[in-house]
Amino acid sequence: VHFSEISIGSDSTPYTAHLEDVTFSLSTSQLLKKSLVFHSVKIKRLFLRAAALPTLSPGSSMPPLFHLEKLVIKQGTFDWESPTTSVRLDNIQLNAHDVNFNHLAFPLQLSFTLQTNAPLLSLPLSFQGTVTLPAGGKLPQNRLQGQLTGYNLTLGLAHIDTFATTLQTKSSYLFLNPLNMQLYNGSTYGDASIDFSTGNTLLNLSGSTLKIEQLLHSIWPQDPLSGTLFFNTHTHFNLWQQPFSKSVNGTGVITLKTGFIHPFDLDAIVKYAANKLRLALDMPINAALSQPPPLSHTIIFNGYTPIKQFTLHYNLQNPNDLNGLIEFKNDTLLLAGSGRFHKATSMIHGRLSARVNTTEPDLATLQTLLGGKVPLQVEGSLAHIHIEPDVEAMAPYLQELVARHLLRAPLHDVEKQLRFLFQAPHAS
Repeated sequence: VHFSEISIGSDSTPYTAHLEDVTFSLSTSQLLKKSLVFHSVKIKRLFLRAAALPTLSPGSSMPPLFHLEKLVIKQGTFDWESPTTSVRLDNIQLNAHDVNFNHLAFPLQLSFTLQTNAPLLSLPLSFQGTVTLPAGGKLPQNRLQGQLTGYNLTLGLAHIDTFATTLQTKSSYLFLNPLNMQLYNGSTYGDASIDFSTGNTLLNLSGSTLKIEQLLHSIWPQDPLSGTLFFNTHTHFNLWQQPFSKSVNGTGVITLKTGFIHPFDLDAIVKYAANKLRLALDMPINAALSQPPPLSHTIIFNGYTPIKQFTLHYNLQNPNDLNGLIEFKNDTLLLAGSGRFHKATSMIHGRLSARVNTTEPDLATLQTLLGGKVPLQVEGSLAHIHIEPDVEAMAPYLQELVARHLLRAPLHDVEKQLRFLFQAPHAS
């Protein structure tokens, strides 16, 4: 039986379907035995639209004696729209054999391009595996298992060269394990699970040897970072919340090796803070108090900082608050401590300790007096960073120096000197 066109529904109904060039091959001998058996169903073009995902009521079912020996869709499109999201499966090609509702697994080959507007996705995917449809055709009991692969995928601003996973569904859950990707000259591996009834999504992912400049280029074309990226993340978010990024939380470790920060001179910042502290401690008490020139924006954002290794242990409690432990080192500087970044205000709060590998006698002596490191306090926004000596952390080391000054100088002169110490250098 051949149909040139079949249309079901209209623009005013929740579901519409339009089929072109459809051929049914039905077994008449099985039909006389009250069994619906198709030798084949071939659809050249298929267009589906849904305003909601289809569901079956508990009492609804498919004929238990239904059997389809071969199902072929040469070109198909499926559109699903909700108030917040639109999903399209385009370029659908499908081949299935021995389709039944008797809880017997049958082979399925399926390829399509998944496209969504929120989040922005373009995923050309291919699936090869098996499908199990239980008697009665109740959708929550359907099972899908097989290999899902993709090439040249786009997730928002990110690009993935290859994607491969073992896919399995159970009830309303989708499991991807293992989940492997090749991207930005590196690779990732892990697993993921999605509960489609709630949107809750769990992602465990580790990555190695990714080129961070390629990863960040679409966000910051100025290439502020270069180097080799390693990471391990455990992330939770709700796929149905719009935008889903507002539901993200998780923990992880990010490591950057053998690279540069452009254009950001971290060495100059640390040496400035240390020099100001040295002047405050070493100047004669009765001398006129002066301080080094302000730490200008030009000094901070001129040149670069080499990275031997940078490690961040982070805890993202909500999308706006990132807390972390930091360790940075290169051939001249070791920086360690903790900090917090508030995304909504772009404000940074941190307490760090710096150890400078220097040949300058004054700076080396200062570090020795402070227990081998220079405590620093970081406050402000990304655009206006304030860096000052952390006087609270240095208090145990400063007591002896202050006591010496009190023995040989008027109190008001010591007060002037301490005020100088507390004045924060900043980027102007």
